[in-house]
Amino acid sequence: MTDSNYLLQDGHPAILSLRIAAIVSAFTSVIVFAWATKAHENVWIDFNGGSMCAIILGTASYAVLWSLVPLTARLLLRRSLRPGVYIAFDFIAWGAVFAATVVTMVMLVPIGVSGYSYLRSAGMDTTLPKVECFGFAMALLTAVLHFVLFVWACWACDRQRKQPRKTNT
Repeated sequence: MTDSNYLLQDGHPAILSLRIAAIVSAFTSVIVFAWATKAHENVWIDFNGGSMCAIILGTASYAVLWSLVPLTARLLLRRSLRPGVYIAFDFIAWGAVFAATVVTMVMLVPIGVSGYSYLRSAGMDTTLPKVECFGFAMALLTAVLHFVLFVWACWACDRQRKQPRKTNT
C-alpha cells in the first residue's frame, strides 16, 4: 500500500480515532438521555419530556451500534468495508442524530432554562436541564464526528473510483 493511498483505508489511525470518538460520544449521549428519561418522571412540564429524550436515545443508540460494526470488522476480523457502506450508514447516523438533537433542543431548552418544577413539591430541579445540555453537546459532537466520517468516505470512494484498474491481458 502506498503512502498516498493509506489515508483512503479505514485502518488509518485518524479514521480509527474518529470512529472511537464517535462511539464514546454517542455512548455518553445514550447514558445521559437514559438518565434524563427516568428523571422526567419526577418533574412537571407541559408535555412528556421523557419521550422527547427517547428520540435522541434511539438515534444515539443507532450511532453506537453502527460505529461498532466497522470497528469490529477492522480490528477483530481484519476486514475492510467498501467506502460506499460508510457513506450510507454514516450519513444516516449524522442525519438522524443531528435532526433528533435539534428537534429535542427546540422543544426542551425553552422549558428547562429556568429549571423544571417538581411534581410533588414547590422546588425546582436545575440538575436535569444541566445534564440535558451536556447530553445535547455530546449528541451534537456525535453528529459532527459522523459528518466528518461521511465526508471522508465520500472522498475515499471518489479516489477509489478514479484509480486506474488493473486488466489481465
